[in-house]
Formats: sequence, C-alpha cells, structure tokens
Amino acid sequence: MAQTRKSIRSRKLITDTRGAQAAKNLGSITGKVTKLYDQANVASINKKLGIRMLTKEALNESQAYKDLAKDIAKVNPSLDTQIMAEIENNARLISDQYMKAYSPDGTPEDMIAFQQLDNRLTGDLNNLTMMIGALDTDLENYDLAKQEDRLIGEYTTDEDLFKYGITNGDSNPLLGRDKNGQYQLTGVGIGASGPSKIVISEYVDNINKKGTGGWKEMNPNLEGQAITFANSIADSLKDKIEVKYNGQRGMVPNPKFNENLAVDPKTNPEEIMGVESFTFADPVKARKIIQGYVDGNFGNGFKNLTGSKLMPNEEELFAMFAKENSLTGEYDPTRQGELNNQFVDFIVDMYSTGKSKQVVSGGGTKAPIPSNQTS
Repeated sequence: MAQTRKSIRSRKLITDTRGAQAAKNLGSITGKVTKLYDQANVASINKKLGIRMLTKEALNESQAYKDLAKDIAKVNPSLDTQIMAEIENNARLISDQYMKAYSPDGTPEDMIAFQQLDNRLTGDLNNLTMMIGALDTDLENYDLAKQEDRLIGEYTTDEDLFKYGITNGDSNPLLGRDKNGQYQLTGVGIGASGPSKIVISEYVDNINKKGTGGWKEMNPNLEGQAITFANSIADSLKDKIEVKYNGQRGMVPNPKFNENLAVDPKTNPEEIMGVESFTFADPVKARKIIQGYVDGNFGNGFKNLTGSKLMPNEEELFAMFAKENSLTGEYDPTRQGELNNQFVDFIVDMYSTGKSKQVVSGGGTKAPIPSNQTS
C-alpha cells in the first residue's frame, strides 16, 4: 500500500498561488539581470557592476530572488536547496549569454542564442517552481481523498510510493534532466522495489488539465449529484410514473417551540422546514419506464436532458458503485450499459426507501426517516 503522510492538514485548492508567484518572481530576476546589462553597456564601470550579478552574493541582494526563495514551499529541505542552486546557475547562464550577445564582438547569431536560452531556461524554471508550489497541496488533497475513501484506482506502484513520500521525507528526490533536457525528479520511495522518476513538465501539465498530479478521485458531493440527477429524471417521467408523497411541504410549525424563550432561528425557531418523502406507487412499472429512458438516452454517456442542477461524472459514479460492490473494476465507455443498469437500480431504490424532498434539493447526506416509517 502507498505510504500515508504523517499529517493531514486542511483541504485547499489545487491551484496554489505560491508556484505562480515563484514563477513571476523568476521572470523578475531575469528581467532585472537584463536591465542591468543594458545599463552596463553604457560605460565600463557599469559593466563591472553588471558582472556582479554573476556572483551568488549579488544575486542574493535581489529582492526578486529573496521573494522567490520565500515563495518556494518547504516541501523537502534537500529539494529546496537543489532548486535554489539551479535558479542561481541558470541566472548565470542567461547572464553569460547576454554578455556575449551584446558585447562589442557579439553577432546576430549570439543574440538569437541568448533569446533561445533565456526562453528555454525561464520556461523550465517556471514549470519547476510551479510544480513545487503545487506539490504539497496536491498531496494533501490525495491524503484527504484516501482518508475519505474517495480515490479512484490503486496508487501503489514504485512511482506512487516515491511521489507520495516526497513531502513527508520518505523519499529523497534528486533534481536533474532527462535525455530530452527536461527537468525530472528521481528517487526511491519507502517500500518501492526500484528508482522512479517524475518529469516536471508532465506533472505541471496534469495539474493544469486535470487538477491533480495524476491521481483520480470522486468529488465529495457525488452522492448529492447522483440524487439530484436521479430525481430530475423521475420528475421528467411523472406523467408516466405515479409517485406517492407523504409528510408536509414547506415551512410548518415547530412542535418543539418554547414560548417562554426568545425566538431564535437556530435554537428556538417558530417554524421548521417540513419533511416530504416520496415513493413509487408501482416500483416494477417504474423500473421498466426508467430503464427505457436511460437506455434510450444514455448509451454514450450521461446527458442533462432534464435541466438538472447537478449531474454526476460517469467515471466517478461507476467508482462509487464499485465501492458498494455493485460493480467491479473501473469505468470505460464500453461499460456504460453496466453503469446505466446500476443507475436505474439507484433511482428505483432511492424512491422505494422514501427519500426526502428536502434532502434531494440539498447535498448528499442521508435522508431523514419520514414520521410514518420506522428505521
């Protein structure tokens, strides 16, 4: 099994501003170095001042560099040290190429080489700093999804053990470049059989496109989405399916209201929301009608034909049913029929147990038992 990190902190958004801010500061460093060399061409003394930027001491004097060092999350002390060293080295490479391009002996080819190097190194470091800025948040969200049993799939490969061990010190990552010149992290996670690698540009691409570093999860309100979508389908077929309603709709007198206390909407309300439950009058007939609707419209995936406020994702809903042992394996479009059949069962079962209208309009919590039913 993949290692659980030592602490689980509060949930945050995947898009972490620290990485973006670090990338912004990196561009500021490059811009300040270039500006200094523009000034250095004016006179020899200014050129000497520009050369100072090639030293680590001078670079440390840059406020942009200080901000960058502060913005890089303390993901892993060893990795942080490697990243800052790489930034310092790349700043020098860019500065050296600039001096060559804009010296008296500089050629148009040198200028092109400078621009290409500047673009490549700055882009690489943008990816690197954004990856580090998002890494700890991404793994916190992974931890939370695992804790709440919302992960889709198993993450126990050598690469998983390496990746999910970086932020708690269980992995010792080494920063380098692959054969294509792309930044990568290599190392071995606890329990892994061999070394693994993470290509930084691929990780950042996953973050941008999928919202995670590569893992999948069911969203926390999946049950609420499924209930709302199921109810919209049943409502759209109300002319064909008889539904029995019990209880009271809207605001009703609070039977526990204390006249001797002040009215308080939370602790002593005069009125409360009535609980109205509903069931199919003929579940067998209802199932047949709903099955026909689902098979006729959802053969290639769910479609919001009813104007439902929420609609579940097919892969996530399949995973929810799999965790309930109603289905096995993972979703792919060729298994839409299996998902449809299970979703029909879900709709019929939802009505057969007298789900609450109040709950359907809200989140994914369990419906309260109507007063005319027993648990």
